[in-house]
Amino acid sequence: MEKDTMSVLNYLKKQDQEKDNLIEKLKQQLNETKEKAQEEKEKLEQKFTMQVSELEGQFHQKAKEIGMIQTELKTIKQFQKRKIQVEKELDDLKEDLRNTERKHQETLRRLEGKFFEEKVQHICINKYCVY
Repeated sequence: MEKDTMSVLNYLKKQDQEKDNLIEKLKQQLNETKEKAQEEKEKLEQKFTMQVSELEGQFHQKAKEIGMIQTELKTIKQFQKRKIQVEKELDDLKEDLRNTERKHQETLRRLEGKFFEEKVQHICINKYCVY
C-alpha cells in the first residue's frame, strides 16, 4: 500500500509540476502579450500623434489661406465700389466735356457770325454800301 501511496504521490507531484510549468508558461505568454500590446499601443499613439500634427498643420495652412482669400475679397469689393465711383466721375466729366464743347461751338458760331457781320459792315463802310 505504501507503494501505491508513493505512486499516487509521485503522480500528483508530477501533475503539480506540470501545472506549475503550464502556469509559468502562461505567465510568460501573458507578459509577452502585454509587452506586444504596449508596443502596439505606443506605435499607434505615435502614429496618431503624427497624424494629428499633420492635420493641425494643414488646418493652420488652410486658415491662413482663408484669411488671405478674405483679404483679397475685401480688396476686390473695395475696388468694385471705387470702380463704380470712378466710372460715375468719368461719366460726369464726359457730360461736362460735352456741355463745354457744345457751349464752345455755340460761342464760336456766335463769334464767327459777329465777325462776319462786322466784316461786312467794314467792307460796306469802306465801299460806301448803304442799305
